[in-house]
Amino acid sequence: MGPGDGDALPADFFTIYNFYGLVDGSANTPDGWTFTSEATGRTPAIGGYPMVMPMDVPGTSNLTWTATAPVKPGAEVAGFAAVTRVSAMTDGTYSALVTQRSGPIQGAPGSPGSAAMVSKQAEIGMIMTPSFLADLKK
Repeated sequence: MGPGDGDALPADFFTIYNFYGLVDGSANTPDGWTFTSEATGRTPAIGGYPMVMPMDVPGTSNLTWTATAPVKPGAEVAGFAAVTRVSAMTDGTYSALVTQRSGPIQGAPGSPGSAAMVSKQAEIGMIMTPSFLADLKK
């Protein structure tokens, strides 16, 4: 291992699992983020092992937004959106990986800071599709 190895932190991201009826090209992404939609959702992991175990239905779109630039602490990022053809209410799950570098640790040898990873998974309950979007591309 050379100098600087291990200094890179994993990119912050969040994944919405099992997003039925995704309208192609409908995703909105704010500056400093990228969007992907894959059959297998990106899930927070440490050492290759998942930190959470979401229900991920095979062959169903999972939406992931990944930060491409550092997000300042306390910053509110808006502008994430995707359109669905589904007009009924549904429950869903998401997960996120949020990273931050801690400050110097007094008297600690080696790297002046360390990476602290926090993973979150939660259920999203009763999100109703707005009626003006429900009829889009039926």
